[in-house]
Amino acid sequence: MRYLIIIISLSTFLACTKNKPTSYQCSTNSTISYQEDIRPILELKCMNCHAYPGVGGIYLDSFQLVHDLALDGSLLGSILSEPNYTPMPPEGNSLLDSCELFLLKSWINQGAPFN
Repeated sequence: MRYLIIIISLSTFLACTKNKPTSYQCSTNSTISYQEDIRPILELKCMNCHAYPGVGGIYLDSFQLVHDLALDGSLLGSILSEPNYTPMPPEGNSLLDSCELFLLKSWINQGAPFN
C-alpha cells in the first residue's frame, strides 16, 4: 500500500511540470487557442524533429508555417496518415491522442487563427 501511495505521488509530481503539457481540455464550447492549445501539442509531440534546424525538413516552430500547413491540409494529412502524405510521427514515436486531434481539427476548422 505504501508503494502505491509513493507511485501515485510521484506520478502527480511529474505531471505538474510547467514546460511540458501533459493534458488538454477538450471542450466544444470554447475557441481553440494557438498559443495555449496547439503550440504546446506541437512542442511536445513534433518539435523535437520539426524545429529549425531539425532533421524533419518541415518546420513547425513558426506560426505562419503551421498555419499554412494547417490550411492546405498537409498537417492533418500527415498526422492522420492519409494517402499522398508522409505519415507522422514516424513509427515508434508518440501519436497524438484523441483530445489532441480534436483540438487540432477544431483549431483548423476555426480558420487556424493566431490567438
